[in-house]
Amino acid sequence: MPESIRDTSSREARELPFLCRSAPVASRDLAITKAAYVLRCSGAATLAYLLAVHAGLPFPEWAAMSSVIVSQDVLRQTSAKLATWILGTTVGIAVALSVDAWLTEPAVSQPVRVALAVGLCALITQLQRGLRVSMWTAPLVLLTARPGAPISLIALNRASELMLGALLGSACHYMSDTLEHRLRQLHAPFVASLKRPRANVCRR
Repeated sequence: MPESIRDTSSREARELPFLCRSAPVASRDLAITKAAYVLRCSGAATLAYLLAVHAGLPFPEWAAMSSVIVSQDVLRQTSAKLATWILGTTVGIAVALSVDAWLTEPAVSQPVRVALAVGLCALITQLQRGLRVSMWTAPLVLLTARPGAPISLIALNRASELMLGALLGSACHYMSDTLEHRLRQLHAPFVASLKRPRANVCRR
Protein backbone atom coordinates (compact mmCIF):
# COMPACT_ATOMS: atom_id res chain seq x y z
CA MET A 1 0.00 0.00 0.00
CA PRO A 2 1.40 3.44 -0.92
CA GLU A 3 2.54 5.60 2.00
CA SER A 4 0.00 8.40 1.32
CA ILE A 5 -2.93 5.96 1.36
CA ARG A 6 -1.63 4.34 4.54
CA ASP A 7 -1.40 7.74 6.29
CA THR A 8 -4.91 8.67 5.26
CA SER A 9 -6.30 5.36 6.47
CA SER A 10 -4.58 5.62 9.84
CA ARG A 11 -5.85 9.18 10.35
CA GLU A 12 -9.41 8.11 9.56
CA ALA A 13 -9.06 5.21 11.98
CA ARG A 14 -8.01 7.59 14.74
CA GLU A 15 -10.84 10.06 14.01
CA LEU A 16 -13.58 7.47 13.59
CA PRO A 17 -14.09 6.72 17.32
CA PHE A 18 -14.56 10.40 18.18
CA LEU A 19 -16.94 10.98 15.26
CA CYS A 20 -19.03 8.01 16.25
CA ARG A 21 -19.16 9.09 19.88
CA SER A 22 -19.89 12.77 19.09
CA ALA A 23 -23.06 11.93 17.15
CA PRO A 24 -25.02 10.91 20.27
CA VAL A 25 -23.70 14.00 22.07
CA ALA A 26 -25.04 16.33 19.38
CA SER A 27 -28.32 14.41 19.40
CA ARG A 28 -28.66 14.89 23.17
CA ASP A 29 -27.92 18.63 22.90
CA LEU A 30 -30.57 18.99 20.20
CA ALA A 31 -33.05 17.02 22.31
CA ILE A 32 -32.44 19.33 25.29
CA THR A 33 -32.99 22.43 23.12
CA LYS A 34 -36.22 21.09 21.61
CA ALA A 35 -37.56 19.94 24.96
CA ALA A 36 -36.85 23.35 26.49
CA TYR A 37 -38.67 25.09 23.61
CA VAL A 38 -41.74 22.88 23.94
CA LEU A 39 -41.89 23.26 27.71
CA ARG A 40 -41.49 27.04 27.76
CA CYS A 41 -44.10 27.67 25.07
CA SER A 42 -46.63 25.32 26.64
CA GLY A 43 -45.89 26.55 30.15
CA ALA A 44 -46.05 30.23 29.22
CA ALA A 45 -49.41 29.90 27.44
CA THR A 46 -50.94 27.85 30.26
CA LEU A 47 -49.63 30.09 33.02
CA ALA A 48 -50.71 33.27 31.23
CA TYR A 49 -54.22 31.91 30.73
CA LEU A 50 -54.57 30.78 34.35
CA LEU A 51 -53.28 34.07 35.76
CA ALA A 52 -55.58 36.08 33.49
CA VAL A 53 -58.56 34.00 34.65
CA HIS A 54 -57.51 34.41 38.28
CA ALA A 55 -57.21 38.18 37.78
CA GLY A 56 -60.74 38.29 36.38
CA LEU A 57 -59.75 39.54 32.92
CA PRO A 58 -62.59 39.09 30.40
CA PHE A 59 -60.51 37.56 27.58
CA PRO A 60 -57.73 35.39 29.05
CA GLU A 61 -57.11 33.80 25.66
CA TRP A 62 -55.39 37.00 24.54
CA ALA A 63 -52.87 36.60 27.35
CA ALA A 64 -52.15 33.01 26.27
CA MET A 65 -51.69 34.00 22.63
CA SER A 66 -49.48 36.96 23.49
CA SER A 67 -47.13 34.76 25.52
CA VAL A 68 -46.51 32.54 22.50
CA ILE A 69 -46.24 35.37 19.96
CA VAL A 70 -43.62 37.25 21.98
CA SER A 71 -41.45 34.18 22.58
CA GLN A 72 -38.75 33.92 19.87
CA ASP A 73 -35.99 31.39 19.16
CA VAL A 74 -33.28 33.39 20.97
CA LEU A 75 -33.67 35.17 24.32
CA ARG A 76 -32.16 38.37 22.91
CA GLN A 77 -34.85 38.40 20.22
CA THR A 78 -37.56 37.74 22.79
CA SER A 79 -36.38 40.69 24.89
CA ALA A 80 -36.44 42.96 21.83
CA LYS A 81 -39.90 41.68 20.90
CA LEU A 82 -41.15 42.33 24.42
CA ALA A 83 -40.00 45.97 24.28
CA THR A 84 -41.70 46.65 20.95
CA TRP A 85 -44.77 44.69 22.07
CA ILE A 86 -45.27 46.88 25.13
CA LEU A 87 -44.68 50.07 23.16
CA GLY A 88 -46.87 48.95 20.28
CA THR A 89 -49.68 47.94 22.63
CA THR A 90 -49.50 51.34 24.29
CA VAL A 91 -49.68 53.08 20.92
CA GLY A 92 -52.66 50.96 19.85
CA ILE A 93 -54.51 51.73 23.08
CA ALA A 94 -53.85 55.45 22.68
CA VAL A 95 -55.10 55.42 19.08
CA ALA A 96 -58.26 53.52 20.03
CA LEU A 97 -59.05 55.96 22.82
CA SER A 98 -58.39 58.92 20.53
CA VAL A 99 -60.64 57.59 17.77
CA ASP A 100 -63.42 56.85 20.24
CA ALA A 101 -63.16 60.33 21.72
CA TRP A 102 -63.10 61.95 18.29
CA LEU A 103 -65.97 59.99 16.71
CA THR A 104 -68.55 60.49 19.43
CA GLU A 105 -71.57 60.54 17.12
CA PRO A 106 -73.66 57.34 17.38
CA ALA A 107 -74.22 57.47 13.63
CA VAL A 108 -70.57 56.62 13.01
CA SER A 109 -70.47 52.87 12.41
CA GLN A 110 -67.99 50.49 13.97
CA PRO A 111 -66.29 49.62 10.65
CA VAL A 112 -65.50 53.31 10.15
CA ARG A 113 -63.91 53.52 13.59
CA VAL A 114 -61.85 50.38 12.97
CA ALA A 115 -60.74 51.59 9.55
CA LEU A 116 -59.58 54.92 10.95
CA ALA A 117 -57.80 53.33 13.91
CA VAL A 118 -55.97 50.77 11.79
CA GLY A 119 -55.06 53.44 9.24
CA LEU A 120 -53.51 55.67 11.89
CA CYS A 121 -51.57 52.75 13.39
CA ALA A 122 -50.39 51.68 9.95
CA LEU A 123 -49.13 55.21 9.36
CA ILE A 124 -47.20 55.05 12.64
CA THR A 125 -45.66 51.69 11.73
CA GLN A 126 -44.19 53.25 8.59
CA LEU A 127 -41.98 55.23 10.93
CA GLN A 128 -41.29 52.33 13.30
CA ARG A 129 -42.08 48.89 11.92
CA GLY A 130 -41.63 47.22 15.28
CA LEU A 131 -44.93 48.73 16.43
CA ARG A 132 -47.11 46.65 14.11
CA VAL A 133 -48.87 45.07 17.07
CA SER A 134 -50.67 48.41 17.44
CA MET A 135 -52.60 47.68 14.23
CA TRP A 136 -54.58 44.92 15.90
CA THR A 137 -54.51 46.29 19.44
CA ALA A 138 -56.53 49.35 18.45
CA PRO A 139 -59.36 47.49 16.69
CA LEU A 140 -59.33 44.89 19.46
CA VAL A 141 -60.24 47.62 21.94
CA LEU A 142 -62.93 49.11 19.70
CA LEU A 143 -64.51 45.78 18.76
CA THR A 144 -64.78 44.54 22.34
CA ALA A 145 -66.38 47.76 23.61
CA ARG A 146 -69.84 47.32 25.05
CA PRO A 147 -72.63 49.89 25.55
CA GLY A 148 -72.53 51.32 29.05
CA ALA A 149 -68.97 50.17 29.72
CA PRO A 150 -66.33 52.93 29.83
CA ILE A 151 -63.94 52.64 26.89
CA SER A 152 -61.07 53.37 29.27
CA LEU A 153 -61.91 50.22 31.27
CA ILE A 154 -62.07 48.16 28.06
CA ALA A 155 -58.68 49.51 27.00
CA LEU A 156 -57.20 48.75 30.43
CA ASN A 157 -58.44 45.16 30.28
CA ARG A 158 -57.03 44.59 26.77
CA ALA A 159 -53.69 46.13 27.73
CA SER A 160 -53.53 43.95 30.86
CA GLU A 161 -54.23 40.78 28.88
CA LEU A 162 -51.70 41.53 26.16
CA MET A 163 -48.92 42.69 28.46
CA LEU A 164 -49.46 39.93 31.00
CA GLY A 165 -48.98 37.32 28.30
CA ALA A 166 -45.95 39.10 26.86
CA LEU A 167 -44.23 39.41 30.22
CA LEU A 168 -44.85 35.77 31.11
CA GLY A 169 -43.64 34.60 27.72
CA SER A 170 -40.41 36.51 28.18
CA ALA A 171 -39.99 35.29 31.78
CA CYS A 172 -40.55 31.66 30.79
CA HIS A 173 -37.96 32.03 28.01
CA TYR A 174 -35.42 33.35 30.51
CA MET A 175 -36.10 30.52 32.97
CA SER A 176 -35.97 27.97 30.16
CA ASP A 177 -32.59 29.21 28.97
CA THR A 178 -31.27 29.16 32.54
CA LEU A 179 -32.45 25.59 33.03
CA GLU A 180 -31.04 24.52 29.66
CA HIS A 181 -27.67 26.07 30.53
CA ARG A 182 -27.68 24.22 33.84
CA LEU A 183 -28.44 20.92 32.12
CA ARG A 184 -25.59 21.47 29.69
CA GLN A 185 -23.23 22.13 32.62
CA LEU A 186 -24.28 18.85 34.21
CA HIS A 187 -23.87 17.16 30.85
CA ALA A 188 -20.38 18.61 30.25
CA PRO A 189 -18.36 15.98 32.21
CA PHE A 190 -20.02 13.22 30.22
CA VAL A 191 -19.21 14.98 26.94
CA ALA A 192 -15.59 15.46 28.03
CA SER A 193 -15.26 11.76 28.77
CA LEU A 194 -16.43 10.91 25.26
CA LYS A 195 -13.82 13.20 23.74
CA ARG A 196 -10.93 11.26 25.29
CA PRO A 197 -9.21 9.14 22.65
CA ARG A 198 -9.77 5.41 22.83
CA ALA A 199 -7.99 2.54 21.24
CA ASN A 200 -11.02 0.77 19.83
CA VAL A 201 -13.13 1.95 16.92
CA CYS A 202 -16.88 2.03 16.48
CA ARG A 203 -18.60 -1.06 15.32
CA ARG A 204 -20.36 -0.68 12.06
